[in-house]
Amino acid sequence: MKSNQLEDLAFQYCESLAKSNYENFFIGTLFLPRKVIKHFHSIYAYCRMIDDFGDEFSGESNHYLDYAEEQLNLCYRGKPDSLSFHALYKTISEFDIPRKPFQDLIEANRIDQNKKRYNTFSDLLTYCEKSANPVGHLVLYVLGFTEDKCFELSDLTCTALQLTNFWQDVQEDYILRDRIYIPLEDMEKFKYNEQQLWNGEYNQNLVKLMQFQIDRTSGYFSKGLKLLDYISGKSRIEIAMFNLGGLGILEKIKKRQYNVFLGRPKLSRTDKTGLLLKSVLISNRLGHKLFGHIRH
Repeated sequence: MKSNQLEDLAFQYCESLAKSNYENFFIGTLFLPRKVIKHFHSIYAYCRMIDDFGDEFSGESNHYLDYAEEQLNLCYRGKPDSLSFHALYKTISEFDIPRKPFQDLIEANRIDQNKKRYNTFSDLLTYCEKSANPVGHLVLYVLGFTEDKCFELSDLTCTALQLTNFWQDVQEDYILRDRIYIPLEDMEKFKYNEQQLWNGEYNQNLVKLMQFQIDRTSGYFSKGLKLLDYISGKSRIEIAMFNLGGLGILEKIKKRQYNVFLGRPKLSRTDKTGLLLKSVLISNRLGHKLFGHIRH
């Protein structure tokens, strides 16, 4: 097969994977520059693969993560050896992306194989530095915004998105994977223990515990929105959607009175339409007047 045919096939594979899993990885491509969309798909394919290797292969996850690391090594030697990595190699080459964000995602999934509890919020932030923040860095490399301040503000949003994912899946993470991402120091502070979590006990201590987590996470989103001041063009809309989408999920949890045992909260089609409109508005002067309070 000719190299350009292989490249086209590789990007087509990544696109099909991304389009079948959009809800799991928020990529809105409506306002992205056309030339970069396929590169977002290749990054998505990599992230999806690493997450699957970390979560879906019980007892063998480290073996599959080893395989991913070997493929990444080949990619950086200019010798990609699988379909999705052919696409990733092109993305890395075109935007001169360093290895670290990709490697950090592998390391985060290795942590998940051994670490099931986090004593402090600081410990949880250290995990987010590897599990979530690298995704924002990859997005910024493709969009061409690589100032240190951009990475710093992106980290706030990505950490908030990761935390939001934890608060969406408190019950599922515990029952299916024996993982508790709520810092143990906070559970002790609000007098809510693991046995109560196992029993699905909804009480005022849980309400106060989850309200504390969600208020803190909302603060990260609000600070992260300041990234819009450093982004130009229609990409601002995409950045706004990341933040406002996360805030929308947190609002869903609030409306459930912080009951994390009612299933995973999701944005409806109506919610997403409103989110898109608000993202467009907040990305221009009119939006600054209407929704500027969200950003501060």
